[in-house]
Amino acid sequence: MINTRAALRQNLAMIVLLLAVTFISGFSAAWDALSGKRWFRDITMQTPFYAVTAEAEPVDGGLAVRGTMVKRRCEFQGLRAYVFRASGLRVPVALDVSTETDVWGGGSRPPSEMAEVWGPWVISAPLYGRAAGWEIFAFHLCPDGRLQVNLFAAGPWLPAN
Repeated sequence: MINTRAALRQNLAMIVLLLAVTFISGFSAAWDALSGKRWFRDITMQTPFYAVTAEAEPVDGGLAVRGTMVKRRCEFQGLRAYVFRASGLRVPVALDVSTETDVWGGGSRPPSEMAEVWGPWVISAPLYGRAAGWEIFAFHLCPDGRLQVNLFAAGPWLPAN
């Protein structure tokens, strides 16, 4: 036991260094794994936007959606819309953002502290089957060089009357 204590005291710096390297490498891997989770990105303020509101109304051939959001960071890369059915099947559909881009030119918005208006964007109705809801995913390139894909807005599909 005395020899063990002496050996530990003699190699204390090396043991602490080894533990620190192990901790840091494990922390890095854990951070990368957690960064893949939306809830973690929201808590650590890595998500490019927050405070998103959305409303929708039926239009010929689809659904017009609009709302507000606050842009936090990252460079906008694109959007992708899906319609899903009651069975859970997700179908990619066309998303027309031209009404908005005609007004301000589109592209990446600068970060802001206040809510900004987005839309109206028209989500096309699926070519076949009945829609139960819609989702829009946003793609952003963030400062760490990682492409982030986040659910931007979602809601129930409102049938035309």
